[in-house]
Amino acid sequence: MPDLPGAAPFSEWPAFVTRLAQSRVISIAKVRGRARGHGSELALACDMRFASREKAIFSQIEVGCAVVPGGGATEWLTALAGRSRALEIIVGADDFDAIIAEKYGWVNRALPDAELDGFVDNFARRIASFEKRPLELAKKLVNARAGIPSEAERRSSNQSFVTTTTWPETQALISELLQNGFQQRGDFELRMGHHLGHQEMEVSPMKAQKIYLLAELTILPGFLEAVKAILKEALIPTLQEPGCEALYETGRKDDPHKLVFFEVFSSAEAHEFHLEQDYTKRMFASLEGKLSGLPTLTKLSAL
Repeated sequence: MPDLPGAAPFSEWPAFVTRLAQSRVISIAKVRGRARGHGSELALACDMRFASREKAIFSQIEVGCAVVPGGGATEWLTALAGRSRALEIIVGADDFDAIIAEKYGWVNRALPDAELDGFVDNFARRIASFEKRPLELAKKLVNARAGIPSEAERRSSNQSFVTTTTWPETQALISELLQNGFQQRGDFELRMGHHLGHQEMEVSPMKAQKIYLLAELTILPGFLEAVKAILKEALIPTLQEPGCEALYETGRKDDPHKLVFFEVFSSAEAHEFHLEQDYTKRMFASLEGKLSGLPTLTKLSAL
């Protein structure tokens, strides 16, 4: 990837995706999370794409950042979604959920998140069980019939992208976006499509809207270890959320059946995002019948 130390410059990307599209292997992208800009273009460079219905978000944000896509999105989306929908995606620079992405041809299928891993694994193993030569020929024939963007077309878009990065208005907007949370953990990244479409873009709204929570759980006798296991399962994915800034668990010395949690979210929207996740819902469902009453939740003032 171009942003990794020692990697090839972005100008070499068109050659890479051309090789990927024309290679003998079948490439499959499994998307669970946000695939924006270059991330979306990496998925588009694969032969097939399958996405989590609940968790996948797709976007070509470039125009909203005063540039144009330079990694293949213009070519692939025009072919997959058609001219009008490609324009909607590219000039609108908004976020699209997996259901709309499936409807537009951006992905092959939008699957329930719980089924995504199993489906892709089974599909990949099924393909891998077939003879290699017919697989290679089948891909060549489909490429020839469907037509794939040429390296020259991709290089043209790539150079257009590079040119737009030199425009004064682009450099000024990128600086403003960075001040507002672009490429940083927080609400701006979580809801980038929304923020790019609102030119006022309140500066660093997370600073005034952080959510500090103190939660206390009283566990029924005999369920302490089971509850700890349930909470541990949800801990790692919660910490990986862009809007979760801190999450600490401790016990009460005066009462071993009480667990205390301190949580910090970058915004109210980030906390709502956390509550909507499947692992959060599973955690609350698994805790039923194991607690003595409802958890005590206290919203704290900013530290």
